[in-house]
Amino acid sequence: MGMSPMPLYTSPALEYLDSIIKPHWRVFEYGSGGSTSWYKERCAEVHAVEHSAHYAHDVRRRVGDNVVRLIEAGSAIPAAAADAT
Repeated sequence: MGMSPMPLYTSPALEYLDSIIKPHWRVFEYGSGGSTSWYKERCAEVHAVEHSAHYAHDVRRRVGDNVVRLIEAGSAIPAAAADAT
């Protein structure tokens, strides 16, 4: 069985997050990857912004379509995000 993807955080940072993270949390991250998968296993929702369509497709394949929001460089902010500001 393969290892789950890990975020590129230090060991103390991962230990700290593991000690405080709650299953009902909704996480937003700028950039996606190993941390997206890691948060998805621990939280209710994960929303990540990714500028690379190719990389976003790869991450979506691993974690699901409903997690990674693709915002391409130079594009306008989606209406839902603009409404939240």
